[in-house]
Amino acid sequence: MGNIARPWMLAYTIAFGLLSAHFVYNNVENRYHTIFIIWTAIYYVMIFAGNLIYSLDYITPKIRKIWKFIFPIVILEFIFSLIIDTMYAKNAQNASVEVKSIAPILSFAIFFPTFWAHYKIGYGKEVDDDAT
Repeated sequence: MGNIARPWMLAYTIAFGLLSAHFVYNNVENRYHTIFIIWTAIYYVMIFAGNLIYSLDYITPKIRKIWKFIFPIVILEFIFSLIIDTMYAKNAQNASVEVKSIAPILSFAIFFPTFWAHYKIGYGKEVDDDAT
């Protein structure tokens, strides 16, 4: 493994890990169903693992194969969580149209490095992998 391949991504991974704990805590505070809370906790652990794999550039053919399955789950869960939060979160009930419009854009901006990392794990450098 050696050196950290992407120090900026490692810093993001640590910050995003802390945010993830806060996101799961908010799901508890919003009194979401226990199964949803457990699923989102697993989801954020999966995201943290992927971000760490990308940060350390530890992408093996086996991990790449797994991430071809995980990447769509990451995207779909993000969309699903936005919908759930918009409909059922305590703060969303009183939010203005502007806030309801800006919140998904900010969420996407926060998640974009994660989406990029997970995409690169699953689908990046495939041509190089076949040559080795």
